[in-house]
Amino acid sequence: MQIVKKEQEKREETLARIEEKREIEAVKRSLEADRIEAKRVKERKRILEEQQTKASFVGPQLTEFQEQQRKARVKQEQQTNLAEERRVKNLNKEINRLRSLNLFHKQNLTLQEREVKQVIKKAILNAKNADELKSMTQSHIRNLNSLKKQNFLMERMKSSSKQFAGNMIGAFAIAAGARNIVQVGQDFESVRNTMLAVSSTAEESGENFKFVQEESYRLGLGLKESAKGFAKMAAARGDMSLEDTKQAFTGISEMSTLLGLSADESSRAINALQQMMSKGVVSSEELKLQMGEVLPNAIPLMAKAAKRAGLSVNGTVKEMMELQKNGQLISSKVLPFFAEELSNAARANGGLEKAMLDNRVAMNRMLTAYQMAADTFFKTDVEKGLTEFFNNSADMIKNNEILWKSLGKIVGSTLSGIAKIIKYVVNPFVSAMSSVFNFLTKILNDFSVYYP
Repeated sequence: MQIVKKEQEKREETLARIEEKREIEAVKRSLEADRIEAKRVKERKRILEEQQTKASFVGPQLTEFQEQQRKARVKQEQQTNLAEERRVKNLNKEINRLRSLNLFHKQNLTLQEREVKQVIKKAILNAKNADELKSMTQSHIRNLNSLKKQNFLMERMKSSSKQFAGNMIGAFAIAAGARNIVQVGQDFESVRNTMLAVSSTAEESGENFKFVQEESYRLGLGLKESAKGFAKMAAARGDMSLEDTKQAFTGISEMSTLLGLSADESSRAINALQQMMSKGVVSSEELKLQMGEVLPNAIPLMAKAAKRAGLSVNGTVKEMMELQKNGQLISSKVLPFFAEELSNAARANGGLEKAMLDNRVAMNRMLTAYQMAADTFFKTDVEKGLTEFFNNSADMIKNNEILWKSLGKIVGSTLSGIAKIIKYVVNPFVSAMSSVFNFLTKILNDFSVYYP
């Protein structure tokens, strides 16, 4: 389709060039005819001058009246010849001016430019003198120039608008990026404080946070949500060891990656696991209603874990439910094996390995890397500087009560003054104008009765 369109455009261009060549030849023939006519007039003038010279020597003498007539004819012919020469000269000059316009040299003309070019060509063929040619083309050229100016202004306004929009978007993007970095730093500051509260030492707290960073990046999980979830699990682990808690976090995270759970769904599974730890027993509410909704294989995996923990004989779901009903499904005993079962199920048949190659996981890794970079940036002097800035700003606002009262009085007085101007100046003026317009309306209605 494009090839046919290009061939059609080439044919149109060829026809346009042929047509233009024909018009140029027609103009040349017209100019040649004018030149021959001028030459013929000049020759007639020379012959008359010779005849005038011979008349003084040969033939009968002319009367005074005949001589005056002859001189008048000669003078008239001379004036006609001069006028014709001026006409041809001025016409050629105007034609050359028009043909020097950009329209006759520019490629890829617009629709308006092509129309004006055709008008000029027809005018060159039909015009008898320069004034007539100007009158036939001047208005079209003026309108075309005005249209070009309008298009130029519109393009400039469009370009300026795009540039302004780009600058504003850039400014908002910078502001949003800075705000996001500060928000990430503050969130992780809160997580670190929680980690520190549930850890034995500051060193252990740092190791726990590093563990969450590594697992989040490996599995393509949200670092902020994962860190908060692990902190809650560490705080509620009860009799479970820290290593078992980490294993439980890994099992839930690997299964979340396999199933492609959202951040909200992963948080719900971690919250259910954290409640099982804090209660000390696995209840039906957390297993079936919370974790079972986002992890469909959680119940049979819990049954297998109960058998491995020595709490059931056959490892059936019925046995596990009976233990659950009697409050004998102890969290500290069954959850470490449950975590292993989750990891084994996620890694079965290469499922987890394949899931970790997904585009979604790669994107989450990039976001995790960004959050880690933002946190590192915030932990440097930015956190200290912001803290000092916020404290000093708060002190400044708090310690300048007199300034705020003074500003309040100034603003209040200004608004009161504006209200009085409206009441004593604007309102009477508007009322007076209303009366005047009402009076004029009545008069016009009375006139309409007598002069309908």
